[in-house]
Amino acid sequence: MLICVSANPAIDRRLQLESIAVGEVNRALSARPFPGGKAAHVAMVAKALAQEVTWVGFLGGATGEECEIGLLALGIPLTVVRTRANTRANLEIIARDGTVTEILEPGGGVTDGEVERLLSACRDTFAESAEGSQVALSGSLPPGAPPDFYAELTRLAHVYGCRVLLDSSGEALRHGLAAGPDLVKPNRVEAGWFSGRSILGQGEALEVATEDGALRALLADHVEVQLQQLLVADEGVLVA
Repeated sequence: MLICVSANPAIDRRLQLESIAVGEVNRALSARPFPGGKAAHVAMVAKALAQEVTWVGFLGGATGEECEIGLLALGIPLTVVRTRANTRANLEIIARDGTVTEILEPGGGVTDGEVERLLSACRDTFAESAEGSQVALSGSLPPGAPPDFYAELTRLAHVYGCRVLLDSSGEALRHGLAAGPDLVKPNRVEAGWFSGRSILGQGEALEVATEDGALRALLADHVEVQLQQLLVADEGVLVA
């Protein structure tokens, strides 16, 4: 079982354009909504690969309902914690030449009570899953969520014998690492921010993944630094 936890989901509105003219009126050739946020993307890919997957997260308002309908239509089981704030909507603008421009909303704020309800829902899901299930903690945190939210979820998941995969940034990444996830996948910018060094190519990425004390001291098992389309792993394995 892969359990995808979504603290900051979205509706991704994908606009196809001939080209983008900054400061001008742009007319889209097509517009389509998709469930969004990193956790939804992970769940959709897992489902497409015929893996057993479930999604747990916040949803609120009309955009939250739209995201819920989209995930259910793909056959992904959901556990939803309703929020007073609306789920955010992101824009994904794709020009005909393949250039992608994203505009990401910060997300609606969540209350302490909503955070507690999501923690409780995750605890129940972890407890009901088979030992050895994978928990994917993906994406940013919404306003109002504590920076150690992923750390708390990591500790909870380990109590029930689940393995944790962490993919986040900033303080959520820093606090999450302190709880010892089983795998972390920072991209070049995220790993550079955390380690305080520039990552310009494969060599620097490998050094951060295998030798950087800040990352290795906190991480339980594996580090993977995503460098464009390349993952540089702590075991020296390169995965395209």
